[in-house]
Amino acid sequence: MGCGKMGSAVCLGIKKHRPEVQFLTYTPTKTKARRLAKKVDGVVVDKINELEACDILILACKPQNFTELTKDLLASNIRIENKIIVSIMAAVEIETIANSLNTSNVIRLMPSLPMTEDKGISLLYSNRKDLSVEMYRMMELLKGSSKVFIIKNENEFNNLTLISSSGPAYIYYLANILKNIATSWNTDEEIAKEIVVELFKGACTVMENSKDKNFIKLMNEVMSKKGVTKEIVNALIDLDIEGSFQYSIKKAEYRSHELKFETN
Repeated sequence: MGCGKMGSAVCLGIKKHRPEVQFLTYTPTKTKARRLAKKVDGVVVDKINELEACDILILACKPQNFTELTKDLLASNIRIENKIIVSIMAAVEIETIANSLNTSNVIRLMPSLPMTEDKGISLLYSNRKDLSVEMYRMMELLKGSSKVFIIKNENEFNNLTLISSSGPAYIYYLANILKNIATSWNTDEEIAKEIVVELFKGACTVMENSKDKNFIKLMNEVMSKKGVTKEIVNALIDLDIEGSFQYSIKKAEYRSHELKFETN
């Protein structure tokens, strides 16, 4: 339910590695539902009641639309108590979902869009130990397209989504800055893009293969005393880039709290 970018990424990732999984898609206008159904060889349902055939219901709508979706689900003949509810809605906590739908079978999932390239991150959280079988089932469905992390508490889950799920946007933003700098030197734009992409691929490979994942140590290995790289890094430190990132994350946390209260 809800077939936007995140919901589609989850379904596409699952279908790619588990082709036997069948999907029913639903959106009120059916436009995005048809588009996703075509990609995953699924079926678009005309009425929400038809989702009774599913054993897992993925809530992939915007948080602001959750109240309306709840009304539709409760008015349907779907036996919600017999379903596993998997929510990828940001900021909407398990207690809110459980109370709204009169069920305790709720799992929160936060994916990241690179799972379409089998390089995603999936965070999973449940406040019920007796859902361990269902959690394992979700891990199995997701592990082909993403690295899965089981998160211990919901506050940590909410915070980590600002890195794991939002994070690709920060990377693309930085990549665009570097590309623009390169093109300002009259470098061909396509060459500049390729250089930046290879830069990130190479650096990520080094980080991944590093035994202790000590990022400061890796940074220092690139720099030499009184060298140009150290000059750049020192300038970034003087500009308090880390502080800017922390401030930006705080703004996102505040927005997350706003969404939480909007759906309560």
